[in-house]
Amino acid sequence: MTVAERQGRSRLPAVDLVLRSNEAGALIATYGRSLVVDAVRTTLAERRRYDLAATVASIIEECAALLAHEMQPSQRRVFNLTGTVLHTNLGRAPLPEEAITAAVDAMRHPTTLEYKIETGKRGERDDHVSGHWCWR
Repeated sequence: MTVAERQGRSRLPAVDLVLRSNEAGALIATYGRSLVVDAVRTTLAERRRYDLAATVASIIEECAALLAHEMQPSQRRVFNLTGTVLHTNLGRAPLPEEAITAAVDAMRHPTTLEYKIETGKRGERDDHVSGHWCWR
């Protein structure tokens, strides 16, 4: 390792030093230790690659931005102005409030989605709605 390489590396804080900061603790509480460690290592490696100095605060700031970007949900609300009501690649038709309430309630507790209480065996999820289908 050359003197210049050692100097460049010494201008970067150690992973452990960054992780012991209060700001890293807040990131860990939000995103989990594993993701924060990966973000710190990635950020330090990028700095090392371009021989850039950094402080603990600047590494934390970059990690916070990186994690916020990576953890952002991929689906977002949009206006469906395609003229197609039921099926587009923008999603499906909005559900009525009663259906949303029923779905939320079903998600809070185990249900008999694929289970037949009468027989104690596996059932079919379609059994719950098959009586409502219209065949033409």
